[in-house]
Amino acid sequence: MRYILAIIGSLLLQSVAYGYVSARYPSGNMMQFAFIACILCALFYELSLRIWPVEPHVHEDGRALRRIGIFTALSYVAFFAAMAFIPASVVSLTEIAVGPLFAVFVSAWFVGERLNHARATHRRDLWSAAGFFGVMFAATLLVLQAVGVSLDRMVWGIVLSCFAGLGAAIIASIARLHLAHLSPRLVLARRFHLTYVCALALGLVFEQWIWRWDFWLLSMCVAFFGVVLPMFLLQWGVQKVRPMITMLTLAFVPAMIYVAESVFSGHADGWVSGLILLGVAFAVVYTLMDMRRAQCFL
Repeated sequence: MRYILAIIGSLLLQSVAYGYVSARYPSGNMMQFAFIACILCALFYELSLRIWPVEPHVHEDGRALRRIGIFTALSYVAFFAAMAFIPASVVSLTEIAVGPLFAVFVSAWFVGERLNHARATHRRDLWSAAGFFGVMFAATLLVLQAVGVSLDRMVWGIVLSCFAGLGAAIIASIARLHLAHLSPRLVLARRFHLTYVCALALGLVFEQWIWRWDFWLLSMCVAFFGVVLPMFLLQWGVQKVRPMITMLTLAFVPAMIYVAESVFSGHADGWVSGLILLGVAFAVVYTLMDMRRAQCFL
């Protein structure tokens, strides 16, 4: 239970930050924020390892760390790039809609996880993910209609959000299968190097970065309290929780981001809020049922 609560607490902090960035941050500088957040995260946890080293006998799985670094870059760069086209709540809705479906197939075939409780669990996860996709994708279309996004921006935003969901599903599987024995601080110190390099390259090529010191200071504060600190809770949780449950728990993100966006922008839609809450309720019920089933197999 504490691992799921850690994930939820992390997502609450991140959602406030993403809601603020979506509502107040220049849409043409998303790679700049991604660069600041990811390099700050890598430096902070690398420094923490120098001050408080992990156990010397712990063996680093270099291959798994490289793989999670690649898919972290895919997920984060795609997520922030999508925010340049559509609001963060829509990006998150799309990512969460496709995430559980990707998690089922990634766990079964690509990552090589042996599904718990045989094929019955696989079928249950697949049907749950399909139903969850329907609810969250309907909310996605409603949000897009409410904010009046043009067709080309909508297509780019949704495609990038789907790539973010694929990366997140693979990250959840790799973290649980191959990194559960490692300190979350060690994983966080290693996994963002490729991400901030990609964000820097894309940002300098496609964006006009803002170099004012006050803008950088504000961005670093938002990144620290909205990304760096929550990432420890998230990493700790995903290393211990089933990927399917991780992806469904992420259903809290659209609701919290939408609330934050509404606070910062002063606009909310009742139908959209209702569908998002329905998706959150679905995720909560499924998570509690899975925890109860897991206790029966202990």
